[in-house]
Amino acid sequence: MTLDTRDYILGCLECCRNGTARRTQTQSSPRVDEPMILFGIDFIGLIPNSNLTLEETIQCCYPQLQYFNFETKGKLDYGYSGKGSFSHVFMAIDYFSRFVWAFPCAAPYQSKAIRCLIWLFGLFGCPIVIYANIGTHFAGSKMARFLKSQEVLYIPAPSAAKRATGMIEKANDLFERVMKGIAVKPDWPIYVHRAAYEMNRRKIKHLGHSPYEILFGYHPPSSLELAIPHIKRTKLMLDLQNFDFERLDSEEVMAEAVFHHVAKVEARRSDILRKDDWRRQVQKGKHDLGVSQYRNYTLGSLVMVYDHIHAKEKLHAAYRGPFVVTGYGGHNRKNFSIQQVNGERVKNTFHGDQLKPFRLREGYLVTEQEQTIPTYQNLRAGKAVVKKPRKYEHIRGAWKS
Repeated sequence: MTLDTRDYILGCLECCRNGTARRTQTQSSPRVDEPMILFGIDFIGLIPNSNLTLEETIQCCYPQLQYFNFETKGKLDYGYSGKGSFSHVFMAIDYFSRFVWAFPCAAPYQSKAIRCLIWLFGLFGCPIVIYANIGTHFAGSKMARFLKSQEVLYIPAPSAAKRATGMIEKANDLFERVMKGIAVKPDWPIYVHRAAYEMNRRKIKHLGHSPYEILFGYHPPSSLELAIPHIKRTKLMLDLQNFDFERLDSEEVMAEAVFHHVAKVEARRSDILRKDDWRRQVQKGKHDLGVSQYRNYTLGSLVMVYDHIHAKEKLHAAYRGPFVVTGYGGHNRKNFSIQQVNGERVKNTFHGDQLKPFRLREGYLVTEQEQTIPTYQNLRAGKAVVKKPRKYEHIRGAWKS
């Protein structure tokens, strides 16, 4: 009786469309053992608009050009890139060091992201992989051509899975906290780099070092330390003021100091990797405690997909479906690719926590009151059924090829 009840619920389309999402997949976080290997990127916005002229924009984004004279007589002084104002911030983070870069942008377009990445790659080099969400500003054809020209691999995150991009999401949240006090100012883009500077100075508790120390091997001073210098900084300033440059150390002593600095950086990175492995192990243990039942979907399985947009609305179905599993969406075997019942491929991949099994009921007569199964569903538009040819529109009762 229990098995019959369970099979009936798994085959009831109305029952499968309702219910709460459960954790069914164990955690599988990436292990990065060197800096500049894996980048995460994202946009923050909308932010209160900042109206800047062309000259003010160049002074904000390219301070090395602020002393150039711009001939604007007889011409209209347009805003940034044809837009009227800055409204977004482009964020990039190195997964090993947690070092962040922030750039004010006029819109969340892939052309804006490409410009920021060109500057970033030109100064710090290209990473091996960029991991980001599946938005059009990152998954577009222009971005694909640019990353291919730079020999950078783009890995899209599963659809609507915030834990998959947790590193950049946490960085965005911290950056917004820093910017809240100054975002109301009309010239807030000028302070974007300063906010990123203060973020990179912070000491990461479980690692014991700041992103500056991990990536570059030194800890820069804060605004308070510049106003009230530390005793070590004051002593160095006094020593350099009275330094006799005719008594410089030999090249061997200077080379030994360089080797000592490099060895210190390597030892710190090894310590960071050990601490990060321990943190990920503890985090995985806590996460896996919430997995009540592990589910693995095989090729051809029918599943329902959790509707993040409408699931929280009252009297609205929490799941959409059914869909057909076509395989794994990554090497970790936690993400899955799906297709419509009529065979049309769904572009994005979905994490296993977003899926719920659906089973067609068998061994009974199909009546006219039997609920039909949609063979095509527009996930982007949020519609369960769209107009299709009659022979492809619905499947009644049982599976048909």
